[in-house]
Amino acid sequence: MVYLGDGDHEGRELRNRFQYAFIVVVGVFTLILFRLTYLQIIQGDTFRNLSESNRVRIRVVTAPRGIIYDAKGRILVDNRPAFDVKLIPEDVRDVAEAIARVGRLLNLSEEEIADRVAKASPPAPPWRPVLIKGDVSRDELALVETRKLDLPGVFVDVGQRRAYRYGKLAAHLLGYMGEISEAELKRPEYRDYRQGEFIGKVGVERRYETYLRGVHGQKHIEVDAAGREVAFLREIPPIPGKDLYLTIDLDLQLAAEEAMQGKSGAVIAIDPRNGDVLAMVSAPAFDPDVFARGITAAEWQALTRDPRKPLNNKGIQGTYPPGSTWKAIVAAAGLHAKAITPDTALHCGGTFPFGRRVFRDWKLSGHGAVTLYDSLVQSCDVYYYRLGDKLGVDRIAEEALGMGFGQLTGIELEGEKPGLVPSTAWKQRRFKQPWFPGETISVAIGQGATTVTPIQLVNAYASLANGGKLWRPHVVSRVVDIDGTVVYERQPELIGLTPTTPAANRAIARGLLGVLEDPKGTAHSQRSKDFRMAGKTGTAQASSRLYSVKDEDKIPWHLRDHAWFVAFSPEVDAEIAVVTLAEHGGHGSSAAAPVVKAVIARYWELKRMRENVQAPIGGRG
Repeated sequence: MVYLGDGDHEGRELRNRFQYAFIVVVGVFTLILFRLTYLQIIQGDTFRNLSESNRVRIRVVTAPRGIIYDAKGRILVDNRPAFDVKLIPEDVRDVAEAIARVGRLLNLSEEEIADRVAKASPPAPPWRPVLIKGDVSRDELALVETRKLDLPGVFVDVGQRRAYRYGKLAAHLLGYMGEISEAELKRPEYRDYRQGEFIGKVGVERRYETYLRGVHGQKHIEVDAAGREVAFLREIPPIPGKDLYLTIDLDLQLAAEEAMQGKSGAVIAIDPRNGDVLAMVSAPAFDPDVFARGITAAEWQALTRDPRKPLNNKGIQGTYPPGSTWKAIVAAAGLHAKAITPDTALHCGGTFPFGRRVFRDWKLSGHGAVTLYDSLVQSCDVYYYRLGDKLGVDRIAEEALGMGFGQLTGIELEGEKPGLVPSTAWKQRRFKQPWFPGETISVAIGQGATTVTPIQLVNAYASLANGGKLWRPHVVSRVVDIDGTVVYERQPELIGLTPTTPAANRAIARGLLGVLEDPKGTAHSQRSKDFRMAGKTGTAQASSRLYSVKDEDKIPWHLRDHAWFVAFSPEVDAEIAVVTLAEHGGHGSSAAAPVVKAVIARYWELKRMRENVQAPIGGRG
């Protein structure tokens, strides 16, 4: 038996402890190695990006929005610099305190700023800037800049806002910009947009948003722990939006705007040869700059509560009884159905008894024997009572639908209304009631359930002037890239041909010419010595008169009749057609015809200037 001393026993224990310690150390280092491998290799990119995000800020550089020009290349809408105050939530230690300070500087309530910050909370990343107030004044800018050190996470970004060079001019056609809403941000077409960004809300600003917007750039900026800028790293420049060239002629637009001063309604001028819209006015108008800088609640309420509805584009959204302008359409239906010829004479004694009711002419003594020419020149109601009774409402409706009424023209502006062409089927569908023959009598003179928009009416009259062609009206001629490349060009689009024959169109145009040229014409006072135009007046009842007032000035404005005038010039091979609707304006000859005359006169004046020709226009010697 071998005896082991105490020294050997202690040595063995020491070796065992060393082995255990070695295993533990190796295990720890192995764990550390695996952890380092995981952090640096497996998750290296993730943590590197997190580190960079804490050090580098990526700020969006808004692309310059495309410029909008008139038909002759004159700028209508461009851009101006604007200063926006923004806040980065991640860089603010005490959000409530920062909100209070910024609110005092910018005269904003804490609730309003807190709401903006809350809306930008996750899923949006905390380092993404939140727009606190856009387009601040110079004084507000100075206040924020001088207190920059006391406002960590708050900075001023230089952006852009739209500049509408002519104020309210063509406001409904051009449209306006506004901050994108929460609902819009959820829509697929706005998936690349961010909270606080401005977009086109109406008009061509909205319809051509995709072209006008451009591609935003980026700035990579190094910041310190407090979010203060340390260094500029790099920039990806933005790509400017594409430019729009309209069909609008600025000179004609100015003439139409001036002629409509003080009136409520619409003016539209088009080229009957291709559907180009040469001018479009809706009055009263709004100032798009108010929306560009950010409209206040008080300003919005003033616009929405105005009984004249300044936000509505009345040229395409306003639906009105057409009054006597409808007589040309009923005449076309009569000629098409061979219910009359241009020489057919119908007697007008001032009244038309029908059933238990007596329908009266505007001229109580009557017009005597009336032909098609006379019926248009003198706007004889009884002639159309009789003709409407012969035709029936469905025949009138068929002709009207063929001339573009009761449906959208398809102009590239949102919100267009189709109007209404009544028929027996429509009444049965709408009211579950049969059509009564007496209702046709009212429809024949443009009253009753019939409603039209100004764009429909001028387009239909243009078809009378161009041989029966219905062109789709349009307001944009082309879209041009920054390098001058035409990326889109609008071609004239033929909607269809009207049911009327060329001979019928000529007969109607002759009567419409007499409205101005014939001494008996309802608009003879608006006849011009410098050019010829063919047109039709119309007075449309706007309400059911509960009382009779001899003095029209005493009738409340909202109960007065609407005034129409629609014309084309010259009467053969027309180059321009214009309609005016003066809401509650009274009589077409006095309230609407002078506006049309002013626009057409300006058209020929401009043409003479371009061609340097002094000879009269339209064949007058």
